[in-house]
Amino acid sequence: MKLSRKFLCEKVVVLFFFLLISQQNIYAAACTAGNYNADDGNDPCTPCASGTYNPYAGQTSCIECVAGKYNPYTGSISDADCFDCGAGTYNAYTGRSSCSACFAGTYNPYTGSISSAACTDCSSGTYNPYVGSTSVAACLPCEVGKYENATGSTVCDSCGTGTYNPYTGSTSVAACLDCIAGTYNGYTGQSSCTACAIGKFEDATGSSICDDCLAGTYNPYLGQTSCTDCETGKYNPYTGSTSVAACLSCDAGSYNMYTGRSSCTACEVGKFQSSTGSSTCAQCGMGTYNSYTGQTSCTDCGTGKYNPYTGKHHHQIVWIVLRVVITLISASLAAQIVIVENTIPILEVHLRLHVSRVPLEVTILTLVVLHVLFVMQDLFKHHLELFPVILVS
Repeated sequence: MKLSRKFLCEKVVVLFFFLLISQQNIYAAACTAGNYNADDGNDPCTPCASGTYNPYAGQTSCIECVAGKYNPYTGSISDADCFDCGAGTYNAYTGRSSCSACFAGTYNPYTGSISSAACTDCSSGTYNPYVGSTSVAACLPCEVGKYENATGSTVCDSCGTGTYNPYTGSTSVAACLDCIAGTYNGYTGQSSCTACAIGKFEDATGSSICDDCLAGTYNPYLGQTSCTDCETGKYNPYTGSTSVAACLSCDAGSYNMYTGRSSCTACEVGKFQSSTGSSTCAQCGMGTYNSYTGQTSCTDCGTGKYNPYTGKHHHQIVWIVLRVVITLISASLAAQIVIVENTIPILEVHLRLHVSRVPLEVTILTLVVLHVLFVMQDLFKHHLELFPVILVS
């Protein structure tokens, strides 16, 4: 039988398409479980990526692991290769090759978690510096000297200077106690305070330093709230003294009647002190005088003179003599002169005597001259007008 050309051409076309389809099916049929071919069998098969799997042959795609699971392998043929996220981790997405660790300050004791909400914050008074913690035991109590009032913390806050906290797991700054008087703390985060050293003190609470003992005081003991005053008759010019030996005796010619002084006072004029460590000065005795401060003895009155008073200096002796002379002259004038009111000017005698420079004899002579003038006034029957006489050195 003779076949037509048209028939032969049709058979050739059918055969060609049959062979083409057969080739495609060969590629598709070659993709086993765990592999896939996304291009309808035209390309070689590709293993399923991590985070996916394929239990069937001839597939064009793989199946993603669900949230809360992960698959670190390629070419997986079963969802058994999709593992639950371990404790301390979570996975909120599908098709993942790993899970995310819980943040520091949290923990997660459960597996297969699909959200970060599964990570629980550490409670106040605790902290956790590590990621991926699986147990509440990872939340450590705050150490002594520290506290934490927030949850989910990675560190605890330190107590400030001048305070301390002897307890662990503190949840509030109120746990930081002020250092008591006599102690200090110059550092943060401390569990105790330090006693003030000798030569120092602190009378306030919550201090970060101690103060040096003031001049005039000392302190030989630790942890004191005050220093001890040097006794009367002694002084101490230095700060921070640690022993009573720092209290020095006042020199002769000086004294100190108060405690806690940094210096002594020179004896006043008319007084003296021959001993050291005195709290007072003695008055010059009768027959002696002293015109200078800080003296250890007094000066005897010269021959032919006397001094019935104690504690007087030269200036005071001269003034006493003048007062006696003025009193005698005034009594004499009272017997001789009768002053009529508003008839004559009032005689004003201003004595400004610098007796340290005017000799006693000159002063007495001046008063005698005044006496003569008053007598002359009486003789001229009050017509002599006397102006004020002012003696100025």
